[in-house]
Amino acid sequence: MDIRRITLVEAVISAGHLFDASPVPEATERFLADERHHLLIAYLDGTPAGMITGVEMTHPDKGTEMFLYELGVEEAFGGRGVGRAGDATNWFRWVSAVTDRRYRLIDDWPG
Repeated sequence: MDIRRITLVEAVISAGHLFDASPVPEATERFLADERHHLLIAYLDGTPAGMITGVEMTHPDKGTEMFLYELGVEEAFGGRGVGRAGDATNWFRWVSAVTDRRYRLIDDWPG
């Protein structure tokens, strides 16, 4: 599985089938322009198989955390580890260090 942070509107549009509705180019551009917004797409054999979006939020007593907003897995890729059958906790593992802007799967995530 190849996980990429998406920065181009075209990549979002080409993976539009993973969203609840077709991405709107203007809204997509705004989302991607904000460094606190994160959109990751998982590719299997070069095909968009799943996506996750998140937004960094800073809270007075918690600091900066990631708010998981939406995730989607292409039905054809079910049972192949993309999203762990829709378990949001496993998708959230993608964001390992918001402050470092690093994305990777974490095999030993607690919980």
